[in-house]
Amino acid sequence: MSESVCPAGGHGDATTNHETIRRWAEDRNAEPARASGDGDASLRFAFPDTDRFRVVSWGEFFAAFEREGLAFVYQPEEDAGADSSRFYKFVDRATV
Repeated sequence: MSESVCPAGGHGDATTNHETIRRWAEDRNAEPARASGDGDASLRFAFPDTDRFRVVSWGEFFAAFEREGLAFVYQPEEDAGADSSRFYKFVDRATV
């Protein structure tokens, strides 16, 4: 799935495609991560300039992504300015 959505009044694309998500992260030097030390913490991306998240493997990341029924919402490159190219969030896939 990959489609345009309007999260919180903005424009973005949503996808559940693992390769699209991985490519988006790798293009920004981001690693898959969790928000805290426990296994049920929210999914995040760890960027080089932050260390507040616990880095996890792509396998663990995508297992949680599927188990939690999430979709990845991000700003398409053509809509992203220099300051907003890292915009993303995870949402319940039933909402997109």
